[in-house]
Amino acid sequence: MNHPMLSALFPSLLPLVAAVASAVSSPIQEGGWSPPPPPPLVPSPMMAQPRFAPFVLPDDARIVAAEDGLERQALLLQETLEKRLGRRIPLGERPARSGDLTLTIGYLADQVAENPEGYAIEVFDDHVALSGANSVGVARAIARLAQLFRFDAENGLWILPPTRIDDAPAYVWRGLMLDLARFPHSVESVREAIDLAFLFSLSTVHLHLSDDQAFTFPADCLPERTDPAVDGPHRGYSAGDLRFLVQYGADRGIVLVPEIDVPAHSSVLIRSRPDLFGHVDPQTGKAEVTGAINMASPRAIVALKKIFDEVSGLFWTSPYVHLGGDEFYAPDLLKLPEFQALSAAEDLPFRLEGGALDAHLNHFLGRMAKFVASRERRPIVWEGFRPTDSAKSSVGTGTWVMCWSQDSFGPLELVEAGYNIINCGWEPLYIVPAQGWASQPEDAFDWSPSSVRQRFGGRTTDLPAGAPLQGAQICVWEQRPEAIVPAVLRLAPELAERMWGSHAAPATYADFEPLAQEARDVVRDMLRPVLLEWESDLGADRLLFGDRVEVRFQTAAHSAPGVIRYVASGQFGAEPTNESPLAPAEPLVLKESTVIAAALFSDDGRRIGGVTQVRFERGMPVLGFEAYRLPRGGAFEPGDFDRLDAAAAIGRGELMAPTPDRIGAIHREQFARVRPEAHIDLRPISWEPSSTVGSIDRERPRIWGRHAVVARGQVTIDEPGLWTLEFQSRGGIGRVTLGDASVTCGSDDQIVRRSAELEAGVYSLCIEHAVLDVHNDLQVWLTPAGESLRSPVSLHLRPLSTLVDANALLGLRSFQD
Repeated sequence: MNHPMLSALFPSLLPLVAAVASAVSSPIQEGGWSPPPPPPLVPSPMMAQPRFAPFVLPDDARIVAAEDGLERQALLLQETLEKRLGRRIPLGERPARSGDLTLTIGYLADQVAENPEGYAIEVFDDHVALSGANSVGVARAIARLAQLFRFDAENGLWILPPTRIDDAPAYVWRGLMLDLARFPHSVESVREAIDLAFLFSLSTVHLHLSDDQAFTFPADCLPERTDPAVDGPHRGYSAGDLRFLVQYGADRGIVLVPEIDVPAHSSVLIRSRPDLFGHVDPQTGKAEVTGAINMASPRAIVALKKIFDEVSGLFWTSPYVHLGGDEFYAPDLLKLPEFQALSAAEDLPFRLEGGALDAHLNHFLGRMAKFVASRERRPIVWEGFRPTDSAKSSVGTGTWVMCWSQDSFGPLELVEAGYNIINCGWEPLYIVPAQGWASQPEDAFDWSPSSVRQRFGGRTTDLPAGAPLQGAQICVWEQRPEAIVPAVLRLAPELAERMWGSHAAPATYADFEPLAQEARDVVRDMLRPVLLEWESDLGADRLLFGDRVEVRFQTAAHSAPGVIRYVASGQFGAEPTNESPLAPAEPLVLKESTVIAAALFSDDGRRIGGVTQVRFERGMPVLGFEAYRLPRGGAFEPGDFDRLDAAAAIGRGELMAPTPDRIGAIHREQFARVRPEAHIDLRPISWEPSSTVGSIDRERPRIWGRHAVVARGQVTIDEPGLWTLEFQSRGGIGRVTLGDASVTCGSDDQIVRRSAELEAGVYSLCIEHAVLDVHNDLQVWLTPAGESLRSPVSLHLRPLSTLVDANALLGLRSFQD
């Protein structure tokens, strides 16, 4: 197969071509069949057969829909390859000719032909054929083709390796959930998440549309769904927004699954219409606290049915509607008079203890599920209800259940009771970006969708073969929109591989990791074609700066031709348009905290890909830190800090003084507020990228999940006398050492106090904190006797640039009892 033209044009491809030719001509080797390496795709395809010659993308290539009904898929292939290859391949008319990329239905291997997501890609030397069981299968082929393309840098050509791929997933549900209620998410940010799901061959994007913070669904039957005085301006979606997103997902083979979370997590509905969803005292006219939707109110049931009817209509491509149903803790409901009538009518227990709430929750979910099923939709709920003996208080087995905590109705119990389940177990499927919470990629690779795992190394339930497992879902909670892509990219290759379930992946993570990183790079550059580089006066690639930082704009290696436009603002959310300023050729100098948002635009004003957003923060470094990864499970004691090995640190850097601007930035980025009085912010360790900004950190690991931080600095004591050190931890275990005297605290949120006589001068300070929970908050005070207000330790910290020599530090051996 030593073709002279190939030898001249593609010397870098010859080893692969030779290997394929050898395998095809001599399949029986010593010891049996020795196939060539599989195509470098993530997820790994079910079947791949070698062909003889690669396809070289010619200048006159066209995209041709070989039959009617695939016009939208032809446009999708054009858009996808423009992001991948940096060139817009024109659409062509039938018949196809040499050099074309064709789309068709059918022509699949028997093993995948019956799967509605089945697809095939066949690479010939003169054309490429993409086929699918239907339009969804064609979309799967398009996503895989983008990843399959390789660039021959020496000759400046795009090539496809010679192969025939026939493939289909093992699991129906391969999901990505977005929390759209905790923070505003633009239509563009949701669209980008759909693109991310499409490129990793996921099947669903689950939209958590309501929670205690917002009700984002545009219910015509409930125009007063928010109270501006309580919730601020309405931040929801229009019917047009949702129709656009549903169609956008459908074109990519992605089903958008709506969730209206009831009866708990419904504070907005209750606040806006307490007469409808809560309870109003007839004597006083005042709304009473119910903690959840009043399930005994006939008016509430009627209103919810109207909402779910509208949901089913707007999400016309979804066979599913999610009802929520989790974290229901509302004993106050049983104090309402209408609950007594409901309990008597439906033979439900009416008491404040025992299983009363379980019975009422099940009865409610069962009623809602039957209504959704009447609209020809599959009801889905979170694991949260418990089994009951009463047929009137049961959730029918036609409802699918998402297992996440195993605290109420465990996976094996659900299977035994006849339920189909979707694995949403904390590890490795939960991602909480603002808190730096996620599993490690290698742990995700070593996971299976049939393994439901609690967080922190808790209980693992392995489902038996043949269990009614529909698949698994990545759940991104409490996220800002700009965090979705970098957070999910970190685990997407590993989780997509396991959720696809082809059993053709490399056996070890060491072999899979290069494929995963390549997939991350390809998808990142397609979604975020603008890269930023910068130089801070505190370090070359530091997001923090003292007086100035210089920012440079550039595009990814194979991005489409165009110009970069940007906006600079005080917070995340602003997006550039085709009228925004052009990115300067010279470095942009920033002297105040600023968010830069940049995007690539074509010559005709189209935005290509998403928006890269980075916050550069001005501040004063006061603590140097080392970070350590902790095991997934097991206890951690204060004495374990002494066993941390500095050589094993996976991150080092500086922490900034907690200024009001910094606290404000934290509160804009995360759902769970920190207490601002004496906060020590350890979260930047989780979010500090390198110079490959706005996406994934290639060069040094971030801290995700359980980790420990050791931060060191110095404090200045201005007045001698009795001082009190106070320390409080939420979600972790900590130790503070002043001089040589230490105080420890647990994660029970209790303040620990110790006092000591201090001289005027400079003392060393070491703060050690093991982050063991998702929401964590660390507070440290150092207050002189007689002060009425506690003094945050940050007021006494010296800038790292002014540290004194160790020999000049004062000593302290112990605190007073």
